[in-house]
Amino acid sequence: EFNGNGYIRLTSRVGQLSKFNKGQKKYIKDRIELGSKDNAISNKWSDIINKEIWWTFDVKLPEKFKKIHAKKITLTQLKTIEKNSKKKQCHPGMPFRINYNERHTWIAVTDGFNSKLIKENFYENILSNTWTNFKIGYRFSKLNGWVKVFKDGRLILNYSGNTIFNNYKKCKPASDLKTYVRIGIYRETEDKNTKND
Repeated sequence: EFNGNGYIRLTSRVGQLSKFNKGQKKYIKDRIELGSKDNAISNKWSDIINKEIWWTFDVKLPEKFKKIHAKKITLTQLKTIEKNSKKKQCHPGMPFRINYNERHTWIAVTDGFNSKLIKENFYENILSNTWTNFKIGYRFSKLNGWVKVFKDGRLILNYSGNTIFNNYKKCKPASDLKTYVRIGIYRETEDKNTKND
């Protein structure tokens, strides 16, 4: 930028890294994300019980932006992954995410089984052509957990309760716990003709 600020521009293309969604038929998922390494936060649940992590990032829309082409874009997420002896993922979803489109953005804490513990909806375009800052805090605890989301210094989501979801239906973990924090573009698209974002 003219003031010397540097940034990374991410563009997600249809089918990009969709090999990770092999076997899912309803829609294509693609992504271009930045994130922590698989062992940077945890190898087992005891590593993170009663611990808190924070991450922050700035994001802005491209010039001449009108709308996204995908159904939605996950801007940031927290994932906890344990696999069984057949290398099948036990936890089916994300315990935290920010899902964006220009008409409806929602932020949720969920147990991963599509059961939302808290969800905040914003029926407006929460992003613009100038930088918007997000700061997220996550405390891992079954009893005293919390998640806080700040947008430009203002608290927009405040959840207190369980934030450890390690009870799996018909799945016995055999792998180490991998915990990821990711930012970027994770898209849900309906067909291969969807334009890039």
